[in-house]
Amino acid sequence: MKSAIRLTAAERDRAMRRLRDLTVGTAVASIVAMAGLGTVAAASNSGSTADSGTTTAAAAGSTSGSTATLGSTSTSSSSGLAAATTAPTTTSGNAHVSSGSS
Repeated sequence: MKSAIRLTAAERDRAMRRLRDLTVGTAVASIVAMAGLGTVAAASNSGSTADSGTTTAAAAGSTSGSTATLGSTSTSSSSGLAAATTAPTTTSGNAHVSSGSS
């Protein structure tokens, strides 16, 4: 079995400098990519307007104070969104919900 060839101090320094340059380059590239994707997402999604008539509690991200009765859903929250009146929907089958934690 051959033993590993030991590197000189200059070769080790060059390898460490190359590793540091790759690490810094990766971090900078990821920040630029995140900013670019955020800009594209912000430019392409202008949001929704209240007069569209399709605002629901789930789409607004708020379910505080919601009550469901036969045929309508009433939402009262502090976000100032209009109440949505839609028929409740039902689904059947297996479902899996993930909260994002491990």
